[in-house]
Amino acid sequence: MSGTYNVTYLYPADDGLTAIGEIESDLDNGRYIRIDRISPKWIKRTGEVEMVRLIQSIAANRADFVGPDGNQALDNAAIFFTMPVLMDEMLKLDPLFARNYTDRLSNEVDSSMANLLRRKFLGKNISLCGEDQFDVFVCKLDKKIISICSGNNNGAAVLEYRYGFGRKIELSLTKPVSINNDDEKETELFENGDYIYTVKLENRRDMGSAGVIVERRRAILSRQQCQQETIEPYLMPRK
Repeated sequence: MSGTYNVTYLYPADDGLTAIGEIESDLDNGRYIRIDRISPKWIKRTGEVEMVRLIQSIAANRADFVGPDGNQALDNAAIFFTMPVLMDEMLKLDPLFARNYTDRLSNEVDSSMANLLRRKFLGKNISLCGEDQFDVFVCKLDKKIISICSGNNNGAAVLEYRYGFGRKIELSLTKPVSINNDDEKETELFENGDYIYTVKLENRRDMGSAGVIVERRRAILSRQQCQQETIEPYLMPRK
């Protein structure tokens, strides 16, 4: 996804939300360049009471954020980068909002924007995936981080398992993959010689199951569980 998008800012009025200004934001191959640094003058001038009304108005209409107009959906998504407190308020109303909203955004409009939102607001921003990759699954173990990243190798779709801490990747395993709509997938397996790494993906049926199991010749060598507050849930890119 590349190009320049007009981000429309909304203000609560008696007859609903009214557009009061726009600003252009550049995105390059799915990476936000300026969105997280934009601080429109009207936000600085807006009083506390007005800001509360603004957030309440957007929150009340959160179900309409992803609509048939793809450009407007991207505009709406960009608002979260300029007003991070908005996501906090959304999550108070609906703890699963960020997950459900980005699922829908990825499926219906643009996976790159959904990926940016997940990196910023889910999983504590710990992904080991590169800027040109999509975060399929991310979580922090006891002292390490695992990431499953979707990307391409010479035009072929691949999944990469990354293990490490900070920005240091200690283990990287890649396998070919076909992108499909398997939202209920529970595991991803990666092989490294005699070793098999089974990543258990956090899912709605078993919220505490996420983690990784390491086996060698069918003998379990280690079993580590993800810290629940650091999970960036499973999502495959769609659009």
